[in-house]
Amino acid sequence: MAQKAKPDAVKVAAEAKAPHQRVRRPDLLPDEFVGGFVMFLREHAIVGLAVGFAIGTQAQSLVNSLVKSFILPLVELFFGQNLASRDFTLHFHSHHARFVWGSFAVALVTFLFVLLTIYLLVKVLKLDRLDLPKDKK
Repeated sequence: MAQKAKPDAVKVAAEAKAPHQRVRRPDLLPDEFVGGFVMFLREHAIVGLAVGFAIGTQAQSLVNSLVKSFILPLVELFFGQNLASRDFTLHFHSHHARFVWGSFAVALVTFLFVLLTIYLLVKVLKLDRLDLPKDKK
C-alpha cells in the first residue's frame, strides 16, 4: 500500500528537484489573492481615499490660481509692489542676511485660502455627516 505524502514532504521534495522554480502554494491561488486584495480595498475605503486625494489636488490647484489671480493683486494694492519680492536685511558685524518674507506671506495666504475652501465645501455639502461611527465589536 502506498502512503499519502504529507504536504510538507511534497513541498520539500519539489524544492529539492527544482530549487529555482517556484512551488505553487494552494493557500495563495490567484483568484483568492485578488479577492482578498479587493476586500482589503473595500474594508479600508482605499478607492474613496484615492478619489478624495485626486479631487483635493485639483481643488488646491484651483485655489492657488484664485489666490494668484485675484487675492494677491488686492494685497499688492496695500503694499505697492509684488508681495513675493518683499524682504529685509539684517547686518551683524561684516555679515548680512537677506530674509524674503514676502514669499512666505504668499505661501501662507495660499494655505489659508485652501483651508478655507475645504472647510466651506465640507460644511456646505454637509460632507461631515457622511462618516458614521463604526459599531464597536
